[in-house]
Amino acid sequence: MEKMESIEQILREPLRRVIDETTSEPVSLMLESLKASFVSANNEIGANSIAIQQAVFEIQNNYIRVFKLFKNKDFYAAWCLLERIEIDIKWLLRHYDPIDDEYKILFIKQYVHQLQGLFPYKLFGSSEYIKKLAKCSICGTVITLRNRCRHKKGELYMGQRCSHEILEAEMLAIAVVEVPFNKYSVFGVTSKEDDPYSYP
Repeated sequence: MEKMESIEQILREPLRRVIDETTSEPVSLMLESLKASFVSANNEIGANSIAIQQAVFEIQNNYIRVFKLFKNKDFYAAWCLLERIEIDIKWLLRHYDPIDDEYKILFIKQYVHQLQGLFPYKLFGSSEYIKKLAKCSICGTVITLRNRCRHKKGELYMGQRCSHEILEAEMLAIAVVEVPFNKYSVFGVTSKEDDPYSYP
């Protein structure tokens, strides 16, 4: 019970990790160990609750990393990480209701949006694909229109998030858009050294 309380305290005070980065790895290992113990006990509710805590912890850590990337002037990497946070928060809010925002998830969500608004990016590539072969990440079943397993994409099963792994796909086209589905596909950015955008 002490482990759970200490993790809870750490999740409630993410700004402490800005000062002391050494807590991240031990907490990650502790969470993984706790989840494994629930899985071995066949306790899906317990395993899923730890998976939620892991998601909260990763979102908080990634938000802190964004500012380190800003400091290093690695702006495109920061942009991509902001998108990752945005996607993870969207998933998390399907499984967790932040009534008092005790883990600062709604705070982070608000500021991710505001930070994205500071970037000069205007045009993006939007790829169109045909998925030819995909499988369930939980059971390995090949997914087709007529053949699906019982697992639902985005749901938790024994502490694991279900996704459809794309094994084979064909690209049809790339469109130039202003409102992208994948925000990382910014035109003109290839690396930190030859990034043509003027961020000041």
